[in-house]
Amino acid sequence: MKILCAVTHPDVRRSLTGCVQAGGYEVESVECEADVLECLDATGNYDAILLYLFTGRAGTDLLNLIRANKRLTSLPVIVVCEPIFKEFVLKRNGIFANEEFLVDSVIAALSDIAKSLPQTVTT
Repeated sequence: MKILCAVTHPDVRRSLTGCVQAGGYEVESVECEADVLECLDATGNYDAILLYLFTGRAGTDLLNLIRANKRLTSLPVIVVCEPIFKEFVLKRNGIFANEEFLVDSVIAALSDIAKSLPQTVTT
């Protein structure tokens, strides 16, 4: 499963990327919202987006932009944020991950997404 991870803070980005990779997922990390949109436009070959909201506004704008694009409406977007943003995330068909339980919340969300993806059968 290939994940696009968008986190502005470099230390948090490295840490979160490492945790997700340790879970067996392929991760491409980017720094800002513009990078996310560029990656999605360039290939769009991701199974999910992992977005960390430090300052609610920029991330909420990005979630709105992703959901406004018809090609991306069904792309799972895991949003790591404070519980205060949970309702916003869920109303936009995002997957809430509580930053207080960061690793557990993210790995649980990725596991749920992986279960929903079509499985490749080899014979």
